[in-house]
Amino acid sequence: MTQATKLYPIGIQTFEKIRKGNYLYIDKTEIIYRLTHAASNYVFLSRPRRFGKSLTVSMLQHYYDVNARDKFDALFGDLYIGQHPTKDRNSYLVSKLNFSLVSSELHNYLYTYLLNTYDEAELSFSSYEKSEPGYLS
Repeated sequence: MTQATKLYPIGIQTFEKIRKGNYLYIDKTEIIYRLTHAASNYVFLSRPRRFGKSLTVSMLQHYYDVNARDKFDALFGDLYIGQHPTKDRNSYLVSKLNFSLVSSELHNYLYTYLLNTYDEAELSFSSYEKSEPGYLS
């Protein structure tokens, strides 16, 4: 299918859904390569609302997450970073925090959300042994 017949991913902020669906994606994966080869150890994403911050974080999650290793070729194979992968590709245990689900007025809800997210990450990561290849390499 050509780029001209793909759908615009309006409101979709998940990298995997865009790449596996019939959606237009403009390759911005070179940012991963540039971030890993930059002089600074810190990254600050300062962009206006609705400017792709969540999609960028989702892309980084899929690139670095060891749980997404088997999806690498499908998601990144034809993109810049798929052709120029870094040594850190799919090497980390990644936990995602989605604060858009949390009301700023509900302190107890935030505390519960963080505890639940931690519990889910602990379950997800418990299957990895430190001796496995790629574990936090």
